[in-house]
Amino acid sequence: MLRFKRRSRNNQTYVSFLAQIDDNTFTIRHEKANKCIQVKNQQVTAEDCQETKENLWTWVSQHRLFNLGSQKCLGIDTTKSKDPLKIVDCDSDITLWWRCSDASVYSASQNKLILKNGVLTVSVDSSDAWRRNNSSDVICKLPYHEIYTRDGNSYGKPCEFPFLFNKTWHHDCIHNEMFQGGEWCSTTSSFSQHGKWGFCLKPEDGCQDTWEHDEKSGSCYQINTQAALSWKEAYVSCQRQGADLLSIRSASELNYIQGKYSSVESILGNILWAESNSSVCKVCILFLSLSPSLSKCLVRSRMCFFFNISNGNITFFLFVNLADNIISCNTKLPFICEKYNTSLLETHDPSYKPPQRKCPEKWHSFLNKCFQIVPSRDLKFKEANEYCTSFGGLLPSIRNQAEQDFITSLLPGLPQNIWIGLRLHIHSRENKWVDGSSLEYSNFHPLLQGRLRRVHLDFFDEEVNAQCGVLLNNLNSHVGTWNFTSCADINSVAICQREAAENQTQQMLNVTWNYRNVTYTALLKNLTWFDAQQECLQNNMQLVSITEQYQQAFLASQAARYNSPLWIGLSSKDDGIHYHWLDRKRISFSRWSNEDADLLDNCVYLDTDGFWKTSECYSEKPGAICYLPGKLYHESVHCPHKIKNTPWVAFRNNCYTFLITKNRMSGLRSGEGHHLCRMMNINASLLSIKDEGENNFVVEQLHAFSGLAQWLWLGLLYESDNTLRWYDDSRLSYNNWRLGRPSIKSNNFVAGISLDGFWDIYNNTENWVHLQFSLHSVLVCKIEMEPKEDKPPLPTALPYRNNTYWVLQKQLNWYDAWKECKRKGSELASIHSESEQVFMEAIVKNDGFPLWIGLTSHNGSDSDFEWSDGSAFDYKPWEYEHSLPPGNCFLLDTKGMWNRMKCTHHIDGAICYSSSNKIESKQAESSTKCPKTTGGLSQWIQYKDHCYAFDMEFYNFSTYTSDAAKDVCKKLDPSAALLTINDADENKFVTAYLRQHYFITGRVWLGMQSNGQSLKWLDGSEVIYANWAKGKENANGECSVIFSANGTWSRMDCKNVQSRVVCKAPQVTNHTGGAIAVAVLIIMVLLVGLLYYLYKKKRLQWGGFSSVRYERGIHEEETDSMFARDGD
Repeated sequence: MLRFKRRSRNNQTYVSFLAQIDDNTFTIRHEKANKCIQVKNQQVTAEDCQETKENLWTWVSQHRLFNLGSQKCLGIDTTKSKDPLKIVDCDSDITLWWRCSDASVYSASQNKLILKNGVLTVSVDSSDAWRRNNSSDVICKLPYHEIYTRDGNSYGKPCEFPFLFNKTWHHDCIHNEMFQGGEWCSTTSSFSQHGKWGFCLKPEDGCQDTWEHDEKSGSCYQINTQAALSWKEAYVSCQRQGADLLSIRSASELNYIQGKYSSVESILGNILWAESNSSVCKVCILFLSLSPSLSKCLVRSRMCFFFNISNGNITFFLFVNLADNIISCNTKLPFICEKYNTSLLETHDPSYKPPQRKCPEKWHSFLNKCFQIVPSRDLKFKEANEYCTSFGGLLPSIRNQAEQDFITSLLPGLPQNIWIGLRLHIHSRENKWVDGSSLEYSNFHPLLQGRLRRVHLDFFDEEVNAQCGVLLNNLNSHVGTWNFTSCADINSVAICQREAAENQTQQMLNVTWNYRNVTYTALLKNLTWFDAQQECLQNNMQLVSITEQYQQAFLASQAARYNSPLWIGLSSKDDGIHYHWLDRKRISFSRWSNEDADLLDNCVYLDTDGFWKTSECYSEKPGAICYLPGKLYHESVHCPHKIKNTPWVAFRNNCYTFLITKNRMSGLRSGEGHHLCRMMNINASLLSIKDEGENNFVVEQLHAFSGLAQWLWLGLLYESDNTLRWYDDSRLSYNNWRLGRPSIKSNNFVAGISLDGFWDIYNNTENWVHLQFSLHSVLVCKIEMEPKEDKPPLPTALPYRNNTYWVLQKQLNWYDAWKECKRKGSELASIHSESEQVFMEAIVKNDGFPLWIGLTSHNGSDSDFEWSDGSAFDYKPWEYEHSLPPGNCFLLDTKGMWNRMKCTHHIDGAICYSSSNKIESKQAESSTKCPKTTGGLSQWIQYKDHCYAFDMEFYNFSTYTSDAAKDVCKKLDPSAALLTINDADENKFVTAYLRQHYFITGRVWLGMQSNGQSLKWLDGSEVIYANWAKGKENANGECSVIFSANGTWSRMDCKNVQSRVVCKAPQVTNHTGGAIAVAVLIIMVLLVGLLYYLYKKKRLQWGGFSSVRYERGIHEEETDSMFARDGD
């Protein structure tokens, strides 16, 4: 505390500042300039360091820096570019938040304090170091800690510093006449406004004031009857006073508490908080005589306890998930603090030496057992145990986490699957170790939980039916965990175990170890985390960083061996939100305890149960671990790490974490998985994959789960129109679907990356699909450390030069793709230059799926490829020249490369285009003398005395072999046959029409047959006219085609070549039209005759009939025209 003494001299008042400063006040000294920050006349400056109140600062709540002289807080006004530092009231709206990064001091806006040319200011880029007083300590070494209260009207809540009282900000508890009985504080920021207060609870010597002393137990107790705090708050309130929550160790202590408590029973509501111990099973035994409700030990780790007093009896409750009446640890209850004689179960004796057991040569001693790494052999379970017997031991029986950790530390270099001495008898369903003991501790791989294992029964071999335990030795995934396999399987035996001999004479404790070429030293004495750090540095070492599972297992076994919680080099600079290793190594492994979920402090220690736990940095632990870290590695990507989280793995500029979720047995949904990721980090989302390299990386991580996981969750959402998006709101720029473009209509699906790297998707209409996927999957969360580059969606129309392109997005073969394009007035894409190739590559990469293009061959060989739009094949990239069969159709893969594929194979779409330069040729008018068509717009085209079916709609937009083509024509019309050419004019007409209406191929079957040396048309007539291409008349093949490009003919293979079909039919003689005309003429003659007869008889009396007589019939013109056409 600061102490001031006022005295008067010559009518002037002087203040004598006594340099008696508590640990919470300090100067802020610039290391290089040796100047201190002070406040004078409401201005923040850097001056010579003096122990005056203007130079002194202290930390208050919400990371604020409080100046004792001005009684105000240091702030930064980010709206001011000049002189942004301000000294303001502590409830100001400007930024008052300050923290340390090493020796730098920075604000919430990441601006750091700097001293530039003697002027105090801020800058984002700064390396200025600030020290506490004249020491080398950073100013954050002793941060602000809450002081709790009692009595008053705040129910034990902590003080709020600073608080406003009588227009003055107070950074500590105060005395005044308002509240007699000690120092008090406000529990809100303004006592004048809210009036909430309580007496301060601070550490004190002995049992004074608020403490009561029990002569029998020697303990002091503080009964906080008016408090209402959560378990965490109650725990911290006691700890801040150098005490602990109540631990009851005897019946006499219980009677004392019960007697004190019964006098205020009606006030307390019968419930108090109590503290459990790290060895809860032992506590259960102590409570056994006091509470029948604890007749069975339910937990093995630290939990929240409370007890209830009713009718003079005390009952204890502990919180487990299966309890009937669960009260949250956040429930507000009174509590009792105890100090001095705390529970022996948690007291560390500095003189403690681990018992030394004697083991034979080559055997490793650990606690009361001996272990030996034996030459590895692959054997069945029974033979493996006999092999250990030959060394004087048995297969390992693992009784607790300490033994598990020690065995895990022996695993480097050993086989992946190692027998342990566990055997499950199928019929009795009983687990037994080979030494005859029952299974009490288990460590099965978390992915096995909830799974059913199919066991193949063999009625003649019991060893096949029995299931035996194996130890999984995969460093990348839960090393040391167990699995069951048939006892008749072949696995490795590598570790044997035997009991150690009786205790030997105590030897000197060796605190230095060498493990896997790294030297470690244990400092076995009471130390704060800061003290441990300094002692390690003095020995040219660092507080240890634990970065892999073998190392963790070794160090945990040492903590258990020496029964000492040990500081490690992990700490937080933001009140337990994120943690970092002191030597800046990446956090690639973690072993956080599930205890004290809400009790987070800044420094971390390795407890005797092998788990990491947090504690206040200035609290003392009985030891620490130092090590020689070797070469330090600084990563360019710094992934965040929060307590309880699995580590984040860096790859490129992203961070990933792989989770085995606890609720996967209920069938985890992707939305729930995404929520878990967001809970771990606000910027995280379910896994998204942007390229092949990233896909390969995550598949490599999946293989680390020892084959127990089949998939990694993919963070996909259904958007609309059969499209998917990532949960991070970006679009798919890469995919690796096993079955091609998925057809999804809703979000009722699950998707994942399999072990082979392909993506699988399942419509989970059945709950069992979802459950099975969840049980065999690992959840992956991802943080993109750089701004996301989200590609825009592929436009529906892509103009390029004189063409407009679009993507047909559905699974189909090449022929169906061509039909779809044609039906929409387009063509399959063709490529004629490098620039067009680059444009097509961009399309296919954006779509993310392989797409058909129009290049194909239908002659059954690797030659004669042609574009389906009839354009010249004038561009041939490298991959075309080196393409290999099978397959006569081409596609662009997701990299834009040309690949051959069977034309009947289904892929994920096609690129179509329409040309703005396309000249629509006027189709000749169909004649009534041509065969009639039913439905559609297709028409026969008349030329001279024959009709031709050119339109591909007649043929379902398909090509055919020669035999199939003949059948097509007969089905089209009985009089139709394959195309024949009788003279040069007809050849010219057909060629011109085919060239203008190009479909798939330029070849069209001719209805010609070969009979030895003679050629005849299919109707038996002689071939009078021919237009053979040079050298093609005698080519191989019994069938012939005409080429649309130049009208020449060539021989082709009838069965293996597919060509276009044009059917030809003779004109239809119009007998029906002539008959109708004759009938109409006869009727008209009869009508004229009848009228003449009636006129002669003068019996025609209806004037209206004359209109019929003189007006032209309504169909006369059509009748005339019909005859005229017929006579053409």
